Amino acid sequence: MLALRGGLTRAAAGAPPMQQRLFASKAKKAGPKLSWRQKAKQDEAKRNPQPPRQAPRVKVERQNFLVSPAVDDGKKWRVLSAGILERLPVVQPDLKDWEEDFELMEHEKALREDQVQDGFWFMEPGAHETTPEEAPWPNEPEDPEEIVGAGFHLAPRETEDDANNNRKSLNRALKGRVFLLVKNEAAKFPWFFPVGEKQPAEKMRDAALRLVNETVGDELEANPVGFAPIGYVKYLHEGDSEFDGTKVFFYKSQVLDGDVQLN
Repeated sequence: MLALRGGLTRAAAGAPPMQQRLFASKAKKAGPKLSWRQKAKQDEAKRNPQPPRQAPRVKVERQNFLVSPAVDDGKKWRVLSAGILERLPVVQPDLKDWEEDFELMEHEKALREDQVQDGFWFMEPGAHETTPEEAPWPNEPEDPEEIVGAGFHLAPRETEDDANNNRKSLNRALKGRVFLLVKNEAAKFPWFFPVGEKQPAEKMRDAALRLVNETVGDELEANPVGFAPIGYVKYLHEGDSEFDGTKVFFYKSQVLDGDVQLN
């Protein structure tokens, strides 16, 4: 009896429970094999976890100061459009004293240091570079320098219109910018840009281009710069019952080709 009870006890102790046997017999599922980069990213994420997400910011409506609504000042204004026609410099301007000194310094530095010809360190042994002046010309007894330089002369930087002070020509002041001005004795400013009122179905920019074309003619081609005015000027009237003042908006354009037709 005792032996039987002891044998049963040892048998019960040696056999694991059913749940434990089933759990131990299950094979572990092998996860995807990670590369060393992925492992490094996981370790970095564990060391430096991301902060918790914050609530989305509430969008606040702010006033746009660039496009502010018009303010009524209680005055009645006359609105005009003016076209600024610009001719860009044709030649480079004269160098200043410090620019001439800098160019001279760069030239002297090049004479001292730039003595090695291009590609010298990559030339084959015994190779010799032939300059254009040393190259042979087949069946050509003339000197190449005389052929290249024959009949070539630099145009003068000062034109005949500069000498005659002809301010109605575009062939003057080649080193600077030239602007178109017209004379109107009845206006507030005797010399001013082409200015006038726009037509009912016309935009301010188109009115400025029309005024410029009416002044210089159809042979000159002008290119408008932008759609917005580059500035404006206003002044009050004296003793005018219809308008309290005038506002003039300026629209810029540049000369592309052609010449001015004097009217």
